Amino acid sequence: LITNFRATASQVSGPVKIVEMGAQLSEQGGSGLVLFMALISINLAVLNALPLPLLDGGQMLLLVIEALSILMILVLCLRRAPSAHNFVLPTDDSAPTSKKAHIRL
Repeated sequence: LITNFRATASQVSGPVKIVEMGAQLSEQGGSGLVLFMALISINLAVLNALPLPLLDGGQMLLLVIEALSILMILVLCLRRAPSAHNFVLPTDDSAPTSKKAHIRL
């Protein structure tokens, strides 16, 4: 299409041609129409998955980038955070406060 536009320009059409081809296929039989609808659906799915900003693929790409950046921030915060998961519990009620058990999770 890009290298030889004049030869392939007549093969490119829009929604009106798609409806026309669907009507022709429905006159020929149901199996051809089902195959044509499957081809159109697959084509739309592939085009929507392209990572372009206006398409769904662009939104998916931005969501993946956002999730990865949040994950990296969380990992950095957890590595730099002090060991806040250490805490002290008394071993029993009768023990003096100076004898406490150190529990690490």
